[in-house]
Amino acid sequence: MADNSQNIFRRLTQLFRSGPVVRRKVRDYEGSSKSSTAFEIFRKTQSHVYSTAMSAYGTYDRMSRYSDFCFDKDTLVYTTDGIFNFEELIEKYPNGQRFHTYSYDPISKIIKISTAHSPRVAKDGIPNKLVRVVFDDGGHLDVTPDHKFILRDGSLCEAQNLKKPFSLMPFYVKDINGFGYKFIYTMDRDRVKGGWQGEHVVVAEYFAGRRATKEEEVHHIDFNRKNNKVENLKIMNKFEHKKYHAQLNNKNKYGKSNNKHSQWMTDNNPARRNDITFERILDVAIETDFSLTETKRILDTSGNVIKRRLQKRGIKNWVELKIIKIQSKI
Repeated sequence: MADNSQNIFRRLTQLFRSGPVVRRKVRDYEGSSKSSTAFEIFRKTQSHVYSTAMSAYGTYDRMSRYSDFCFDKDTLVYTTDGIFNFEELIEKYPNGQRFHTYSYDPISKIIKISTAHSPRVAKDGIPNKLVRVVFDDGGHLDVTPDHKFILRDGSLCEAQNLKKPFSLMPFYVKDINGFGYKFIYTMDRDRVKGGWQGEHVVVAEYFAGRRATKEEEVHHIDFNRKNNKVENLKIMNKFEHKKYHAQLNNKNKYGKSNNKHSQWMTDNNPARRNDITFERILDVAIETDFSLTETKRILDTSGNVIKRRLQKRGIKNWVELKIIKIQSKI
């Protein structure tokens, strides 16, 4: 139950359009003086089992449009622009602007991005009776008794009717590989093994209106792997992406680029084996009766080095060299 001694206990109503919308309740523990980021609070205090979701498809759409289901004012909403409680969303979107959050789609049965709008105080902020839904991992949600939760099988159940062993539709966000990227459990196993997909990919593809191809990757413009705001993401060709990072890494390591020095390093790269000239190759080839294996062994080099020297002289390959020699045109 909510504490009736609070002087303001706002009821907030969210109307949805064009797809389901996920909203999850996360309350900071009272009495804690330690500061933390919004994502850390979300990660530490949300239930690992459940994040509340209201679908806006089909019959769910009619339910959400004509019902008045509310959350506690401190409920945090995980949007594509960051994590905000409802008071912050009201301030951020005072004129009904649309924003994007995550939701469960009962048709495709996956988690995806959809649109929400018009967060506001309901009934002039008059305190309303709330029930607390406690999860088996210690997390909880404070909602109105008639708030409909989505169960794991996709059906709906009012908060006041929830009981053990009901299982609610989950929403997971975590770093699954230890490299600092946030992953979302989209449940789309046809797209990604295990159903876990990088949030940066989910966001970039949604706002680009298309999927990234196998030859593309999503680049973080500010190089912060946890900053998955759309303005910080760019779909790039994999080769160009790696090339861009390599150039920046070299610049950071060696300072301002020096084109003249770079060309010198390219021309004098030990791997190029500039000591192996066409004349040396020809002499050894004649001595070994044009045995490529023996020629490589004596010169202690690879077939590619020999091939490059031949091509500089207009000779396609080793076989052509033998033919030319036989015809005595060298």
